[in-house]
Amino acid sequence: MSQVSFRIDEKLKNDGERLFKSMGMNMSVAITVFIQQSLQRGKLPFEVVGDPFYSDSNMRELERRAREMDARRNVAEHELLDAEKPVHA
Repeated sequence: MSQVSFRIDEKLKNDGERLFKSMGMNMSVAITVFIQQSLQRGKLPFEVVGDPFYSDSNMRELERRAREMDARRNVAEHELLDAEKPVHA
């Protein structure tokens, strides 16, 4: 047997332990199952998806809006900003 050590957020660890206990296993067994499934499939046993905020279409829209702001088009002052003070001050 080998021992593996890694750092993990305490809340994530506690939540994971609680979930795995409800399934009749501990963290060690859950991680072993994860690794076995990964090896069997030759990939992660689930789909990893990123934050939809960073999708290609969102990033294109953010870049478009940034270009408009740089060109001073379609820019409205926010009520919390003082129009007399430069933003980069």
